[in-house]
Amino acid sequence: GVYEWAAVFIPIQETYLSIEAVKFLRLLQIALEALSFFVLFQFGVELIALEARAKHLRFVPTGLILTWLAAITVLQAGVSPEFSDFRNIADALARYLLGVPGAAAAAIGLWYQAHAVSQMDLPRIARYFRGAAIAFAAYALAASVVPRSDFFPASFLNYDLLLTTIGVPAAIFRAACGITIAYLIIRGLEIFDIETERRLEDAMQARAVATDREHIGRELHDGIIQSLYGAGLTLE
Repeated sequence: GVYEWAAVFIPIQETYLSIEAVKFLRLLQIALEALSFFVLFQFGVELIALEARAKHLRFVPTGLILTWLAAITVLQAGVSPEFSDFRNIADALARYLLGVPGAAAAAIGLWYQAHAVSQMDLPRIARYFRGAAIAFAAYALAASVVPRSDFFPASFLNYDLLLTTIGVPAAIFRAACGITIAYLIIRGLEIFDIETERRLEDAMQARAVATDREHIGRELHDGIIQSLYGAGLTLE
């Protein structure tokens, strides 16, 4: 969210700040973009690992963000493009390496979770998770549209193509997907309230069973003592 708002905030500040300050804000925006995609990717991988028992996948996001850092470092040190071109290439690589696979991983992970939740007899929560999975899949498609660059597919599938064919900026689609995801995930978090209620019910039931066992044990104890006392009187 901070990354997307920076696209509105930074152009406003260009009339007040120096060129170097604006470049620093742009670099910070790119770093926030990569970090947010990395966290999204890690979120999706963790969800998949819960169901698929694929713990090795947890290291993939770290490897890809290191690859992204190495790529933009080599690009800046070797080619030294104009800052606007460098920013577009770094944006495109962040989306290709982290954003698109991260959103896809989140979609797959939430679909797995929806199946697991449906087995818990919670169909409403499962529908929320399935809807969020579809929204993340749509976001993966929207994230694949990047600023124009000289390499494929950024040279073809870019913001300019979307504006000329549909007339709607890619940010609109991403915002729509983000709002849908936020709503469905928040509604899906009701599962924690339901789990808490079930745990409380289980605890109360266990306490009632323990109380009954203690009561029965006390009665048995008292009855045995009475029987032994009666047997002793009979023997006397």
